[in-house]
Amino acid sequence: MLSINLYAQSDKGVLVIYRDYQLQGQGLKYPVMINDSAVVMMKVGTLYKKSLPAGKYKVSAKTEMESGVEVNILPNDTSYVRCGVNMGFWIGRPDIIQVDKNSAKSTLSSIAFQDVSNVEYKTFVPKGSVGLLLGFNGGLERFDVFMMENNKYSTLSTGGSFNIGAQVNFILHKNIELSADIRYQGASLSPSLKNATAHFGRGVTHATVYAVAPLKNEIMKLKFGAGLGYHFNNNMEIDGSDVDGNKLEAEYNSALAIRFGTVFETTINRYGFAIGLFYNNVNYEVNKVTINSMPAEFTDDKLSKPNGSNIEFMLGYYLYF
Repeated sequence: MLSINLYAQSDKGVLVIYRDYQLQGQGLKYPVMINDSAVVMMKVGTLYKKSLPAGKYKVSAKTEMESGVEVNILPNDTSYVRCGVNMGFWIGRPDIIQVDKNSAKSTLSSIAFQDVSNVEYKTFVPKGSVGLLLGFNGGLERFDVFMMENNKYSTLSTGGSFNIGAQVNFILHKNIELSADIRYQGASLSPSLKNATAHFGRGVTHATVYAVAPLKNEIMKLKFGAGLGYHFNNNMEIDGSDVDGNKLEAEYNSALAIRFGTVFETTINRYGFAIGLFYNNVNYEVNKVTINSMPAEFTDDKLSKPNGSNIEFMLGYYLYF
């Protein structure tokens, strides 16, 4: 008698990828790949299921480091891969491992996971970024302002300052970027005094062209830049009213600067973090001076034509668009 099997077995199996709840790296999400094709953006508490023909598959993810596992999909069987995060130097590193069925089923049944199996994965290709800049400039020259009780001077630098501002970057090519920023820079007495103050403040805007060298996994890059700066609203105020009864105010002409330096940047998803080191060359020229609101003149070049050149340390936080 001829026997017919009405329940023919499938030649496919199921791959389940999930990311457990984990305190470490909760804010980090990363794309998970099957055979080097990104299929899902995995974040804490998500679950992805895919039916695949029987065979061997590589499941992996990479940030600053890559983690992966080879999974053998069997017909009419389910294989489980757990995603996690380990500590990294700049950002978290993915941790991709295959787990046994009992452990996986226990976890999946005890916690509510968001099923993202039907969410289409779209590769994000950034056109640029906007961000916040913070930094510190070490001025190359200082001048004495007030003598202290120990016969040492409290000084002021027209190049030194703290920095705060905003920046926009345009990605013209993977190896070329253009950035523009605007900042406020301000310097004060060092060391500070209780009975006197001095301040040199200015607005600064830069345009910088970068040559970009993508690094490991293309989430890191080293940028070498050069460009121009424009310094405006350059004002100095020295208030010694409680010391010698005088208050000096000086306005300086707008000035052009030349700058060059390097930036190391790490990106993950749509966010970036950067540190940079620059040299800025700029000189100011006084426009107007008053002492106690009366017109005056400088006789010292360090005050009439101060050197505002500096070494700049920069931190940047970016959102890519």
